[in-house]
Amino acid sequence: MPKESENDTGWPALVLIPPPEFAQRLNQFRLVHDKSAPGWTAHITLYRSFVEVPHFSAAVDAIEEEISQIEPFSFKFDDVGHFSLRGYETVHLSVSDDANIQQLWSIIAKALNYTGQPLTPHLTIGQAPHNDPEALSLLRRKAQKILESVSSFEWPVRSVLLLKKDENDGGIMKRCRELYLIRESQSSYILPPWFPTVHHDDTTWKFCGQPSDERVLPSILSIATYNILHDDLFPISHRLPDIIQAIVSSDADIICIQEVTDDSLPAILSSSLIYSRFTYSSRHPDVVLENERNILILSRFPFSWYKLDIGGKHKPAFIATFLEPFGSKYSKLVLAATHLSRASPDMERKTAEMEALMNHLHDTHLDADWIIAGDINWPENIRVTPADNLLEDCGLVIPYGPTFDPSTNPLAAATMQTSTHSQRCDRVYVKRIGGWALQSTQLFGNGDSPPSDHYGLKVVLECHIAPANIIVESDVALGAEPQPITLLPPTSKLTTTELVELSLAQSWIPSAEREQKMSAVVEMLRSLIFPSSEISTTNTGNVQIRIECVGSYALGVHTSVSDVDCLAVGNVSSSTFWALMKYQIRRNTKATEKGCNLDVRLRRFVKDAVVQMMNLEVGELTVDLQYCPAKSLVGEEYVWNNIHSLPADSPLFLLPHSSLVTLNAYRDVLTLLKFLQPPSLLSAFRTAHRAIKLFLVVQGLFGSRFGFLGGFHLTILLSRVTLTLVSTSGSEELESHHLVRQFFLTYGHWNWERDAVSAIPSREVESGPASGVSRHSSTKAAMVVLSIERPSSNLTSNASRNSVEVMRRAFEKADRMLEECRNWAEVCGLEPEGEAPYQVFLKQHKVLIKLDINFWGGSMKGRAVIGWLESRIVSLLVQLYTAVPSINVRFWPVRFADAAEIIDSTDDARNLHGFYLFGLSPFSSASSSKLRESELAALTQCIRSFEAELRSNVKYYDSQTTFISLGIITQKSLEKETGLANIIPNSFTWSDNGFDPVDDDEEDVEEKDDEFDIPDPEQPMISASQRKKALAASKRNKATLYTPTPGKLRTSADVMNRLLWDPVLGKKEYIVGYEDRFLGIQELKLRDWVMKEVEHESFIPQHRIVYFKHLTNGEIVWHRRKKIDKVFGSGLGSG
Repeated sequence: MPKESENDTGWPALVLIPPPEFAQRLNQFRLVHDKSAPGWTAHITLYRSFVEVPHFSAAVDAIEEEISQIEPFSFKFDDVGHFSLRGYETVHLSVSDDANIQQLWSIIAKALNYTGQPLTPHLTIGQAPHNDPEALSLLRRKAQKILESVSSFEWPVRSVLLLKKDENDGGIMKRCRELYLIRESQSSYILPPWFPTVHHDDTTWKFCGQPSDERVLPSILSIATYNILHDDLFPISHRLPDIIQAIVSSDADIICIQEVTDDSLPAILSSSLIYSRFTYSSRHPDVVLENERNILILSRFPFSWYKLDIGGKHKPAFIATFLEPFGSKYSKLVLAATHLSRASPDMERKTAEMEALMNHLHDTHLDADWIIAGDINWPENIRVTPADNLLEDCGLVIPYGPTFDPSTNPLAAATMQTSTHSQRCDRVYVKRIGGWALQSTQLFGNGDSPPSDHYGLKVVLECHIAPANIIVESDVALGAEPQPITLLPPTSKLTTTELVELSLAQSWIPSAEREQKMSAVVEMLRSLIFPSSEISTTNTGNVQIRIECVGSYALGVHTSVSDVDCLAVGNVSSSTFWALMKYQIRRNTKATEKGCNLDVRLRRFVKDAVVQMMNLEVGELTVDLQYCPAKSLVGEEYVWNNIHSLPADSPLFLLPHSSLVTLNAYRDVLTLLKFLQPPSLLSAFRTAHRAIKLFLVVQGLFGSRFGFLGGFHLTILLSRVTLTLVSTSGSEELESHHLVRQFFLTYGHWNWERDAVSAIPSREVESGPASGVSRHSSTKAAMVVLSIERPSSNLTSNASRNSVEVMRRAFEKADRMLEECRNWAEVCGLEPEGEAPYQVFLKQHKVLIKLDINFWGGSMKGRAVIGWLESRIVSLLVQLYTAVPSINVRFWPVRFADAAEIIDSTDDARNLHGFYLFGLSPFSSASSSKLRESELAALTQCIRSFEAELRSNVKYYDSQTTFISLGIITQKSLEKETGLANIIPNSFTWSDNGFDPVDDDEEDVEEKDDEFDIPDPEQPMISASQRKKALAASKRNKATLYTPTPGKLRTSADVMNRLLWDPVLGKKEYIVGYEDRFLGIQELKLRDWVMKEVEHESFIPQHRIVYFKHLTNGEIVWHRRKKIDKVFGSGLGSG
């Protein structure tokens, strides 16, 4: 017969190859324990040369001629042995009746002139290191089990194969030639070194290699994980029936099982309860498993799989691939079933295992969906894993409780080793931006007598069409690019004239008289602080204080109801400035009572805040005044006048975080005025801003404390649209109606979960997408609108999934109405004959949540209670979404009242009776509009919990003066109880008109007209606690200017904001290390810390932060105690 092509590369070997059914039982084990297995299938070596053999081809011809006269034969393995070689103990199967094999060997040795050691026929199982008796013992035990499993198999010898190594294909030994015994001609099948899938065909389990069944996964998929416990003290045989029942009760489509053994595997797979549901398996019941504790995947759907070493041969992950149900071409779902090492003190081993798994998924399956399922063994007090960057922990989305709980599970209590605390060891992670969304989580195997020390976990996922060509970068998953912004053709209805006319009709644009009063505010404040008559006598020579307008008035987008926001910047400390303000206001009040001086009154001083503020009444206007101590900026006239030209990293901005954020109110205005040029563009921007703000207010979408947009948020959103249009279409043709039209088109289709909004597109990171869209993945924020000047921060931290969805729907509706050429009044809901938008809101929602508030105490206390209650509404919206994500909760940001009660009321002005309303509707239009019982129960439990939380707050809730209640009410019941027509916005005003009483004890200011003693700004600074002691002792203000020194460490708040929002640093993941009063140093992922601050009233205060470090390499970037700062370079660090 013709010879097969001989490959001249690689050293030749003459071997015997077993039949496939024999090799299938060995190869999986060998791939783990035999270092040569990736290149060789199971075999017996007759001859192998590692040197050039003269006339080798001629010798092979002679061998072929000789063995073609030998009769075929069979043999069986009957013993296990081992021998030492090159640092290893090699364990093998051997055959004692080897006369026929020796006959073949003698022919080969004679033809090749071989005079070395005689042949000992054997089949290598694996190697164990020298001086490791435990590893050798395990390998010999496993080899004995393999021998028992193949002892009934006869190995038929029909040929001898000539193999050579192919260096161009990973060094695999490939067939070069086959030498047949007499009357044989059928080629031998060389089983490749892989992990075959096993299929049950209604009669038995059979190896099927790569499954030919191309059935795809269903659109609703359930995946489970279950650790069934291998422990000699608790034999599996007694627990197996209950374990099998628990596996079946999970009702999962795919289940990943850990700690499977040679005893439990055949028992599980031989159960009709198992194979009648799971027809595909990663293991055959007759194979011998590689380790003491192993992984098993069972599935109702076909898959292919392979093993990945992530922590040595005893800690593999199984990588299974399934076909997904969407797309014109089938996509792939890659499931990584894993079992990480037990906890170690430094977590290095476990972290390395998870990182190895994540790196493999990223490098090998970039375009697929990923799911990780298994016993992760991650301690609860360390909330950061290497998987968190690209995958979502299902247990953080829909909590399911501990899966290892010694307090409720006797087996867990008996087997615990390191901690008595309950742990969420078993987890499922799903790719963040992919084709699957979490629907539910559920525990199983958690009855009265659990059969394992772990409870099982099942998650249910729903398939949705994934974005095309998803690209996953090293630290963020990005979806498809949004369509670029281009100038839209004007509609036949919307014009700039129409926008202005509606604003005028609604008295939305300030009158000329009000504009004149607003323009005089700054000069009045300057005159208040330093009256001209005192300049010569007051010690002001070394004191500089600048006062500038900021906010909407400074930008020229203010309305008839806008306050005036002002910023004072000076070279004295905050306490000195506020003391001076109080002193001058009191003096001015006395003078005003006498009919002279300025009309400036103090309404309220917010002192218990990160950024202190005075709320003033100047004339008839309300003014909010903040102060920023910044000596380096106000000392020189030239510096202050050119502050807009200073680089962002100028040392002049080396200020405390709170001071820099306060100063940025002024810097932001200067930046926007610089970019929104020429003047015609700025004018168009102002008109559009006022028009859109009118829309937001009327439609109940305005109010940042409720998670909606505030004035500055609107400024940033509109700035981005305006400047993007300028970059694509120029500024000459842009008018206000273009900006309004584009605003609703852009943000009605914006991907808020993925894309951040920044005001200046040209400033975005150069390495970002060409579309100029910032991506955010470092937090779970529902909306990210970035501040303009550094330090970058998210200005919409109050936004919730509910409020964002409400705004998206409203913007999309407005865009649709403008596309249909509706007039602007109709879009805003201000048609003369139309219903008020809040009345439409009441009629649209058949079911609502009603929050009643009744207060009958003093005005100052009442204002505090209302402010506190409204600040908690954001938390309620977050809790409602978490409890029932299928329901969208639409909060209307107004306190309502019953018109009939107001008319009939005889209460005095200090008694408040009102309520807030939350409309309920399905998140998806495809869902039923009726509440399911489970949704109603979850909502009820959530509002009861929130109600109890409010009533437990002793600082604000006093049952003697306050009553708050929540309930679910239908529209019909509300109509019957109040009458929808009688529900109106509550116009209640407090009897003190919003003025706090003067606190004479706060500052000991003499009634006489003595000069106010301003401290010398050059004196050294003392701490707040020292300042309080000095005030109490001497009744004098000893505070002086804050002056940063090289040795002073930047605060944790400074560092946190830069790590979150700096365009470069924000691309990495960080860990917060903080001091727990009971547990010591604990760690939390930075974005989870942010969400904890947003969602929980009792968040961990920032003064407990000890350090920040990189997630990937553990490098400390800031450490409070060690004075390390690699972010800013303060303290002892270098940034």
